[in-house]
Amino acid sequence: MATTTQIFFCTMTGFAFALYEFKSKGLIFSIILQSLMIPRFLNIIPLFKMMVTIKWIDTYLPLVVPPIANAFGVFMMTEFIKTGIPVHLMDSARIDGLNGFQILMKIVFPTMSGPIGIMGTVMFITSWNDFMTAPAMLPSKNSFTIPVILHSMNGNLGARGGHGTIMLATAISFIPLMIVFLIFSGKIIDNFVAGSLKG
Repeated sequence: MATTTQIFFCTMTGFAFALYEFKSKGLIFSIILQSLMIPRFLNIIPLFKMMVTIKWIDTYLPLVVPPIANAFGVFMMTEFIKTGIPVHLMDSARIDGLNGFQILMKIVFPTMSGPIGIMGTVMFITSWNDFMTAPAMLPSKNSFTIPVILHSMNGNLGARGGHGTIMLATAISFIPLMIVFLIFSGKIIDNFVAGSLKG
């Protein structure tokens, strides 16, 4: 869910930055890039307080909603759309009567399938392996994510010599990552090949 929302909103934001002109565009994009320099752990306490205030603690919403505004994804899709979608294609779409949202859905998403595959893989792996936000936002054992469960198993079973069980659980936890990579690998490879031929 987090990956899907990130792909949609980062692509939509990148589309706006790449192909539209608006007031303070450069300043806003600069602020987004500068936010990449802020270490993630500095946001944990303010985010936790905010989630307590709106009563989202021990739900999966803190892992889905805040990452929607992903600075890396916005930057990545902005640069890909700038180089991958010619301006005359936008003009032709407008002449045909398409509005901005229709252009996004019917032209940008199909054309940017390769970059979206790359971003989707990176975002899914990042969300899946998140060991910083999940323990703080999901204190209940019934809500633990896979990395947190593996860590708790290491503490509980490791002391009793259950290393085989831990290694088996770790191997099983890689299956969703492998499935996502296999789904998007064709798009990723095609994008790299197209980029090398263009260069």
